[in-house]
Amino acid sequence: MRHSELLADPSRLRALRATGLLDDDPSPSLHRLVRLASRIIGAPVSLVSLVEADRQFFASQVGLAMPYSQGRETPLSHSFCKLVVESGEALVISDAHTDARVAGNPAIQDLHIRAYAGVPLLGDDDGMVLGSFCVIDDQPREWSEEDLETLEDLAEAAMTEIRLRRANNDIAEALDDLKRQMGRA
Repeated sequence: MRHSELLADPSRLRALRATGLLDDDPSPSLHRLVRLASRIIGAPVSLVSLVEADRQFFASQVGLAMPYSQGRETPLSHSFCKLVVESGEALVISDAHTDARVAGNPAIQDLHIRAYAGVPLLGDDDGMVLGSFCVIDDQPREWSEEDLETLEDLAEAAMTEIRLRRANNDIAEALDDLKRQMGRA
């Protein structure tokens, strides 16, 4: 599957919508995790980024400048996280100014991204990548193995929270359906 097809894959997009996080208020539990990532790793920016076919939406973020912190999204032209989704693997960039994988990406200038480390946010058992848990620095830096392990642990904690949210939403919908059916009886 080509990269653009992967991003627009209907089953992946359904899984993204099922999280209940797209265009919703920030989740306090995810916000705690991105704050922890920023604090532990020492990066000024941390994100839980969900990548759709035409944009990336920040389910939670810390450290982004306006207007991105308020709008909580960027077009895919500004996305490093889409590369994580496309590859299904961690992406580590020590200096965006010299890395061919992100050459010409407007986020380097607009969001002051100089260094990036992101790991996949894996959906349910299907292994589908929904987005990236990442940290960003405005200075070049070498990301350590410990930084990446911390990101992987926090990404798994974020996915646990997302799965829990989805399960709660499913239960609430089932309860509403049951109430409607009982009202008809």
